[in-house]
Amino acid sequence: MSSYYHYTLTTLLATTITCLSACSASSNSASPTEEDMHTTTINEDMPQDTSTTDMREPIMDMNVSQEVDQQESCQETPLYQDLDGDGQGSGQSVDTECLLPGQQPSSSELVRESGDCNDGDPLQYTGASGICNDRVDDDCDSMDEACPTSQPDSTTLPSWDCTNDSPPDNVYAWARFDAGNSNINPGCFVFFAAKKDLFYVQRVGLDDTDSCQRTGGCICQFDGGNGYDQRLYAFTTHEDTSSCEDIQLGDGQNSVSNACRKYLYHMYDDSRHYAFAANNADDLNARLETFNRVEIACVKDVTFSSFPFQTILSTGITTNPNFVMPAN
Repeated sequence: MSSYYHYTLTTLLATTITCLSACSASSNSASPTEEDMHTTTINEDMPQDTSTTDMREPIMDMNVSQEVDQQESCQETPLYQDLDGDGQGSGQSVDTECLLPGQQPSSSELVRESGDCNDGDPLQYTGASGICNDRVDDDCDSMDEACPTSQPDSTTLPSWDCTNDSPPDNVYAWARFDAGNSNINPGCFVFFAAKKDLFYVQRVGLDDTDSCQRTGGCICQFDGGNGYDQRLYAFTTHEDTSSCEDIQLGDGQNSVSNACRKYLYHMYDDSRHYAFAANNADDLNARLETFNRVEIACVKDVTFSSFPFQTILSTGITTNPNFVMPAN
């Protein structure tokens, strides 16, 4: 019983008892009237409940109400298998589930969105930023992505030799080759922000050693013959490349990226020591998390069996915890 009802009954009872006492005193031994007896009987039989139980109508639990609303508003949604984890599936739907707008499927292997033109490559899907100049249709629009026309200037190129772990603020990450080899001097690749949301990679060092006398090539040289160093590229790669497909050129094949290796830099091009990397920090971070090493390799020339694919150098990528995005 609510406190309000308890208070009212208690007050009524006290008033009735007081009245009966007064009436008894004034009439001495006079018998109570029929009305008095009726009043007394009502108050003697009235329950003296001192609890505070609420006798009002119960209110529906809001969580139950929301669950009912959700069950009523969800829609049967086709789902697609996402093999590479980029948020898009390909082909026909493999299942359906009743989902609210924006709600994710219960299985992490299924997604609501289709349109992935390569479900084995996490950087290749409809709407992807893509890697320019790798001759791969990364965003599924049947064209390779064009590199931006703007280029870094002398004020944004990091003035850093990459021999320590204290880079400038606009350096996002780096891949250092401390030893080099008999044909390539030590050096590194530096990922940096040339301006807000515009990232490039800079080549520092990694030039030919004095012992490398080019007569058509000395780095991509095999079997004692002349090499062809235009096949010398740098890639970002998976941690383990043992099961990766080789990059190969010639005979109609010209892509310099695949699901395991992503084009970074053409080592033979000495005209400039930087290349475009990403349009924003999120895209660059997604790339470097999945492809977390830099590899220098001679790609396979399919027209000449003497020019196979071969990794020359490989190293991990280090991110800069003190990176600061330029203001503009």
